[in-house]
Amino acid sequence: METFQALHPEAKPGNRVVDIFPSCIFCHLSPKMSDDQYGDYVKQLGGALCVVKGDALCIYTASDASAPTKGNLQVSLASMVFQGDTKVTHIVAAGGCATAPNAELMALEMGVAAVLAVGCSSLVCFMDSTMAMSDLLDPSPHSGQGSSLVACAALQHWFEDQWWTLHLWHVPSKEEWKIHHDAHKMAFATQIPLCPGCRVCLTSSAWPKRWGTGRSGTGTLLTQETGAEGSLSYLASMGSLSNPHP
Repeated sequence: METFQALHPEAKPGNRVVDIFPSCIFCHLSPKMSDDQYGDYVKQLGGALCVVKGDALCIYTASDASAPTKGNLQVSLASMVFQGDTKVTHIVAAGGCATAPNAELMALEMGVAAVLAVGCSSLVCFMDSTMAMSDLLDPSPHSGQGSSLVACAALQHWFEDQWWTLHLWHVPSKEEWKIHHDAHKMAFATQIPLCPGCRVCLTSSAWPKRWGTGRSGTGTLLTQETGAEGSLSYLASMGSLSNPHP
């Protein structure tokens, strides 16, 4: 069962990474395909990739996930890390039982961690999930909060060094775009069965799919001071970070 931390220091307004380093974070969201600016955005996406390839101090990542709806399989996560024209590394991992948005968030957090381990002054992430982009920098209680807290803590430590920059680019999945499509194929081709007897972290948003709607409104919410449990219905009043752009 997923556990939430309602009073985590990272989630307090003023302590959030988006509050402390607003000028370091840039989110690029794709317009709808019916929008007249959609074609221009796709061109900007290609231009951004050319720029990061030419920046020796920039490391960029493409992340995606696959959430099988049939069979006894875990979600699979894939992240590819590049510097210049060179693929530095790639990571494929099992994500347990989760919905597609939570899997996308885990894949993105995995890519960010891999890049920060290498070290750089500019980090650029390409992904096809706007929800993962939002949740990555949202430390408040939500399904997948654990991934968000890990990412926020790592990024805050990274920003404190030199006020580096983070760019999050949304890639429309229908475009089957360049390096992101490679990450998509890597995740989709990976099939990892659930291991009998192993404990799997089940995110709250996966409950309706696994056990029906009867458990979709319950979860475990822990407060730092008392450790008391609450229900997911409480979380709706706390709000969420819908757009981490400064």
